[in-house]
Amino acid sequence: MKHNKLIAENISMEEGKRVIIAIGASAGGLEALQGFLAHLPGELKNISFFIAQHVALYPKSKLVHLLSNTTNIPVVEAQDGILIEANTIYVTPADKDILLEGDRIVLRPPTEITLPKPSIDLFFNSMVNVQNATVFAVILSGTGKDGSEGLQAIKKIGGTILVQDPLTAKFNGMPNAAIATGLANAILKPAEMGNEILSLLLNPDKRNDISISQNTEEETGNIDQLFKLLSKKSGTDFSNYKPSTIYRRIDKRLDAVQLKTLKSYLEYITKTPEELDILYNTILIGVTSFFRDKEVFDSMTQQLKKIIAGKEKDSPLRIWVVGCATGEEAYSVAILIAEILNNCKKKLSIQIFASDIDENSLNLARKGLYSAKSVEMVPAALLTEYFTKKENNDYQVTKLIRSMVVFSKHDITTNPPYLRIDLISCRNLLIYFGSLLQKHIIPIFHYALIRDEVSGYLFLGKSETIGIYNDLFTTIDPKNKIYQRKSVSNTGSLKFSLFTAPHYLRKGLMDSLDKKISVKELVKETLMNTLEYPYVIINENADIQESSGDLRLFISLPAGIMNANLFKLVNIELQLDMRITFTDVLKSNKPLKTRLKKFRLFEKDHYVVISIKPIVQETNKSKLFLVLFEVLDLPELENISPADTIMASNNRIHEMDIELIATKKHLQNFIEELETSNEELQSLNEELQSTNEELQSTSEELQRGNEELVKLNNDLNKADKILAKKEREIKLSVFQGEENGRKVIALELHDNISQTLSAAKMLISSYIKNKKEINLTDGLGLIKDSIKEVRNLSHVISLPKLAEDGLIRSVQLLLTQLNASVDLKFQLINYIVEKDLSGDLKINIYRIIQEQLNNITKHSKASHAQIVINQEGRKLNIDINDDGIGFDRKAVSNGIGLSNIETRVQLFEGKMKIISSPGNGCELKIEFQLESKKY
Repeated sequence: MKHNKLIAENISMEEGKRVIIAIGASAGGLEALQGFLAHLPGELKNISFFIAQHVALYPKSKLVHLLSNTTNIPVVEAQDGILIEANTIYVTPADKDILLEGDRIVLRPPTEITLPKPSIDLFFNSMVNVQNATVFAVILSGTGKDGSEGLQAIKKIGGTILVQDPLTAKFNGMPNAAIATGLANAILKPAEMGNEILSLLLNPDKRNDISISQNTEEETGNIDQLFKLLSKKSGTDFSNYKPSTIYRRIDKRLDAVQLKTLKSYLEYITKTPEELDILYNTILIGVTSFFRDKEVFDSMTQQLKKIIAGKEKDSPLRIWVVGCATGEEAYSVAILIAEILNNCKKKLSIQIFASDIDENSLNLARKGLYSAKSVEMVPAALLTEYFTKKENNDYQVTKLIRSMVVFSKHDITTNPPYLRIDLISCRNLLIYFGSLLQKHIIPIFHYALIRDEVSGYLFLGKSETIGIYNDLFTTIDPKNKIYQRKSVSNTGSLKFSLFTAPHYLRKGLMDSLDKKISVKELVKETLMNTLEYPYVIINENADIQESSGDLRLFISLPAGIMNANLFKLVNIELQLDMRITFTDVLKSNKPLKTRLKKFRLFEKDHYVVISIKPIVQETNKSKLFLVLFEVLDLPELENISPADTIMASNNRIHEMDIELIATKKHLQNFIEELETSNEELQSLNEELQSTNEELQSTSEELQRGNEELVKLNNDLNKADKILAKKEREIKLSVFQGEENGRKVIALELHDNISQTLSAAKMLISSYIKNKKEINLTDGLGLIKDSIKEVRNLSHVISLPKLAEDGLIRSVQLLLTQLNASVDLKFQLINYIVEKDLSGDLKINIYRIIQEQLNNITKHSKASHAQIVINQEGRKLNIDINDDGIGFDRKAVSNGIGLSNIETRVQLFEGKMKIISSPGNGCELKIEFQLESKKY
């Protein structure tokens, strides 16, 4: 590891090359960028990072600030003409394109106003101008396909391409477009990319490893052969699954069996047939859990309540859970339904069809037996109600719930669907299918759902949509991807379909399941006895739903991707008049006709009047329109407009033709401008999305900062209250100490000095009164006693010279004075290090000892007293004991002396204990902790 780190620190010096990591991102990119930068290994050194993210010009981007909080690498805004520095992250400023030329950064205004800014494709293409560099291109979250074209340039210079896994991207448009190029070296989460880059830098031979998604002709044949083997083995055709998903799974097996090529893998399968089963199980992705994504299930509960409310008693409620894996989601739906039915007291016939292609998963689902970890997300009340705890701590779904669900092997891509379904849940399955398969499945769901105003719901995963099929479904909840079936008679004959129900099935079931009038019958009712001209049925988006008659004169299929929009298919000479008329019909909801239109096709002039009529319907939510092409033959036209009249008006017609051509050009230009504006708005929307993410992140930072300030303010208020309380306590202690000191002095003056002087006064007065001869010896003795008491009191009041003599020396002097004045033996035992004690604590200890010795000399009648001062680590113990008469602790409260001692102990947060009983002396035990900041 140390060797690898040494290599990593000098990566940029290998063969004189610098390392450049070029990152492209758009909407959703901020979160991905933060994840990427936050998990960069510390060993990555001497690297230049460039970030080209689509951002709006206003408000000013905060991307530099936001990313600076994520990484220790300096983050700066790129400037035009500056030299490229290592160990720096450059962020492209708003409304600028960034390029690299040699060892310098070039910024320039965007050349295409309709393209996102900055252009990631342009940035990647500029890498060919960088000499002697190892380049990594990274594509992160974003809409559109910016960056996918520029990957060709990255590959051309031998660069490495990393793409964010679309499943982890907030917007998967850019990652999917990059993966579709087949150039990606790795598809990873942003947090995993740093380690992958480090691995590739330390192992240069792996940089040119290409995913098997970049197929050579030979590899294509090998992939097809592998799909055939899987299909033969399992009955499932994986050829239309999403390539990136399938290839990653195959790559995983190649690594597991330590093979490099598909050809060798096919040979391995021939020798080891069980590998095919392992590969099949590896491809199947069974990620599920109970009540996965609470918001979705909350929304599903609301839709189920609507469906159930619209059902008659004992009528069927049919649910289809597609790709059910081991059954957790199917049972979750069953529990929701059971809860709703219990609350509304309604009885229905519940049929939940749970399908999957993995028989092993289905067997586990049928048992309904799950580990304690698997049911962690199940609310406690539901767990108690609908699960039975087993001896081994597993949980089994109750028989009631299991009876509601039917598990069956079913391939949605090939098997006929279940019918008359009230709600379909197909969450996080379509993301594993290619676009062709997705386009096949959505119409099947539409076909399977019941035609009902309150039912017909489709639930998809967070990263899935209905794609181009807005004509089949209405969006109910865009966030949670909930859709409701629209009532249309045809899913679009022009659209691709892998499954077509047999004629008898379609006719018989449709007659029995839906008594509503078909579109064809509605057309007949609308047209009544109209001539049988060719026609098409379109929706409000002008997408063709059905057609009849020979439409070759009017409609043609252009090259490229299939598009069923009438205005994209109709003859260009008819397009303008038809578009104007259709717009008027949409506004007025009344039938309208174009004027007589002449156009030339197949070297012949043709004449047509186009009628557009709203179709009369009462129950369908979506609007449909009949577009009728009324073809007029030339003789018929001549009857209407004689030739001589045409000849007479020839000049005027010529002028009108010129005017019409000009008008057409003007309108065409207007349409093109609108389309261009739409592209600009789409680009601006991406930029605003990125800016919104930055603002949201900044707002979150400010919110966190505000919360911290509020918390700090609360802490300061609490501290202020605590300090105020302590201040009051200290003042009170000082006040009490002063008062107690005054009481002690007063008692000393009254009990000792005053009484001795009074005795001396009485003695002298007695001699004077009796006129006796004064005995000066007796008076002198009393005066000496008074002087002695005054001196003792002075010692008590005055501070000892602790700074000069120290605590132990001062206590010894105190004991010497006491020994001279009282008939009591004192002993001092010392085990302390005085330098560990502060001056304040020394004074406090001295006063405590002095106060207790004073108590002993006056009240204990003891012959011996002992003072022990002991230090154990950061704990200081003081023990003062005597052999006097003692006292009953329960019967006698603390006097002034002990109260003073207790106040001093509390002042330094110490502990105090008095042990005494009559006839057994007294022991005072005190403990101080020296860790306190006070000491």
